[in-house]
Amino acid sequence: MARMTFPVNERGPPLVEASRVTVAYEGSKGEQIVALDGIDLKIAAGEFVCLLGPSGSGKTTLLKILGGFQLPSLGGALYRGKQLAAPTSQLVMIFQEPNLFPWLTVERNVAFGPRMSGRYRAGTAARIDDLLMTVGLHEARARYPHQLSGGMRQRTAIARALATEPEALLLDEPFSALDVALRRRMQRFVRSLWETRRTTMVMVTHSIEEALLCAERIVVLGGRPSRIVEDLDASSPALKDRYSPAFADTQRKLEALIDPFEDDIGDAQEPAGAVARAMPR
Repeated sequence: MARMTFPVNERGPPLVEASRVTVAYEGSKGEQIVALDGIDLKIAAGEFVCLLGPSGSGKTTLLKILGGFQLPSLGGALYRGKQLAAPTSQLVMIFQEPNLFPWLTVERNVAFGPRMSGRYRAGTAARIDDLLMTVGLHEARARYPHQLSGGMRQRTAIARALATEPEALLLDEPFSALDVALRRRMQRFVRSLWETRRTTMVMVTHSIEEALLCAERIVVLGGRPSRIVEDLDASSPALKDRYSPAFADTQRKLEALIDPFEDDIGDAQEPAGAVARAMPR
């Protein structure tokens, strides 16, 4: 299928990069299954990129590799041009579940990273206060996680990640457990957060609508094995309005691009707990 032709903004040098990333693992019958094949992806500082594709297309696996949380079978991830073989405090992952500490208040959850790293200095309290204002939790700072709504818990997790002053946030379907109305509010929140702070964001999603509303760039994975099938500039203001003709047209084109891959994943999906196998170089 021919790629859609959209203008792509000029980008600076990559902050994170996947270079010839291939992931293979052993199937149930001992056969080698290639989940990701030869992925090349460069993400510049300040970009908001969504990884989009059907279930089993390797989106979360690629996100983990970009953050140093998983090693590929071939190729590798680079952070500021250097090989990334382990997680770094500059690339923070936010999961589907907020994973807050239930015995800590919102404020202490947000301050946890700087305290544990020994970086809680003069000015840190003011920065935490500013973050709580930014995510709309200033009035809830003394509450505990069980006293928060799902959206408030996820905003606390995002504030906690930002408190460590990372260069990038890696978000793995952070709104998938929320209802439709709350999910839409969180989409507006994370987009506004990016527009205000310009922190690099890489977010996995199954939702075409979410990708268009949030991201400046959409990278579509698909096929068997999974490859990048589209790299779309989604920065147009018209694509941030779900009721605009441009939004509807682009959504239809992305649906037409992704739908053929929905039934093509099959047992190519990496099972939970699978370990990538080294491949001959």
